[in-house]
Amino acid sequence: MIAALVPTFDNRDYAKTIHATAEVLHTAGYHLLLMHHGFSLEEEEALIAAFLGRRVDGLYLYGRRHTPAAMRLLRGAGIPIAESGDLRGRPLDMLVSYSNFDAAKALTDYLIRKGYRRIALVCGPWGESERHRQRWRGYRAALRDHAMPYAAGRVLETQLSGKTGAAALLTLLDRDPQIDAIFFTSDVMAIGALLECLRRGWAVPDRVAIAGFDDQEIASQVVPSLTTVQIPREEIGRQAGQMLLDRLQGRPIGRKVVDVGFKLMERESA
Repeated sequence: MIAALVPTFDNRDYAKTIHATAEVLHTAGYHLLLMHHGFSLEEEEALIAAFLGRRVDGLYLYGRRHTPAAMRLLRGAGIPIAESGDLRGRPLDMLVSYSNFDAAKALTDYLIRKGYRRIALVCGPWGESERHRQRWRGYRAALRDHAMPYAAGRVLETQLSGKTGAAALLTLLDRDPQIDAIFFTSDVMAIGALLECLRRGWAVPDRVAIAGFDDQEIASQVVPSLTTVQIPREEIGRQAGQMLLDRLQGRPIGRKVVDVGFKLMERESA
């Protein structure tokens, strides 16, 4: 048995990663136990203790932040542990991920090179997800590199949904009608904003450019198609599963930290 912990079951991106992990492990006769902690580090700690109490053979953790007590449990577990979520910092054991900072910086750089000068950011809750905080930092770094001012009024932190994306679009343009581009740190929010523009007859990108993050399947199908960042979610899952399997079967691990990278998807919305 391998145990996997994710923040939520509501996010399709986690599902793609975990499915790929499960497929790799299943070929060798391992079953994947799955639970979510609701973005609560204390709940994650309790689940880690419960899984270790059941003597699982390995752990897969989606997320890099853990309580001090959870860290002690994990370091003393004596089993293979794979993490993902971000490349920042030293891993507990093995790590497969990408840089949220670099990906967000690359997309913001792209918008600036396209001529946008009043770029807003809509990101997920920082307290729940360090990934979104790293994307905010990448956005700020890109502005700084281009000697462009950072305006707190052009940044919104909200839950991830189509409705919140639409509401964020209206809030930002009400605050500053001169905003010419909005970077959403989730495709779900970005598509909600695109649909709100369609309802109001606002041309995208003429009225405002919109960009997302994740390259979900619908991103290339909406009209206009969504500029976004593609993350190889299945590859993360496959590599994490293979690293766990190699350790369990006594094979050497070539690299304990694997950067799967990202790809900028330039489309019509920006």
